[in-house]
Amino acid sequence: MKKIFFWALIFIVNIIILEASLQILSVISSRINKVLSCPAVIALQIEDDKLGLRPNPAYPSHDKKGFRNKSVPDMVDIVAMGDSQTYGAGVFEDEAWPQQLERLSGKKTYNMAFGGYGPAHSLVLLEEAIELKPKLIIEGFYSGNDLYDSYFLVYIRGQLPQLKNTNQVLINSMLVLEKKEPLNKKIEVKFNKIL
Repeated sequence: MKKIFFWALIFIVNIIILEASLQILSVISSRINKVLSCPAVIALQIEDDKLGLRPNPAYPSHDKKGFRNKSVPDMVDIVAMGDSQTYGAGVFEDEAWPQQLERLSGKKTYNMAFGGYGPAHSLVLLEEAIELKPKLIIEGFYSGNDLYDSYFLVYIRGQLPQLKNTNQVLINSMLVLEKKEPLNKKIEVKFNKIL
């Protein structure tokens, strides 16, 4: 009975030490505090009227605008825009190419990319990018799906109507084809064959 009591006491003391350590870490680091204080899993993205989806500002490693940066600066030298490859999906934040560009060039770089974004999304975000007064804006373009992402934003979601083709016959043909065989299904099939 003494052995059971001893091991139970050791277990409880370890839990208390672990809890105290996590509480101290949450005071020291706001990122750790975000993770520890979240009652449920934090979604990577949130709904957005203009973009469809926007990166979630509450997600760990996202800044207050929702992009994958430590903070939102007043001014930068370079803004990087694009999709998941520019965002750095599958790698740590400091391994994404915009963060590597900043480290190698010494130029303050802001990563404004997110998975599923195409060039049309970057046009929607252009005013936000210009607010940072960059000397250079780089669009990371991926030919595998960026044109479809732009098509979806303009023709399906109805954003940036100035980019729509005005030929109604062509538009109607595109919509008929899209209903018959959605373009995203074709892209998925081709993408899966590549993998």
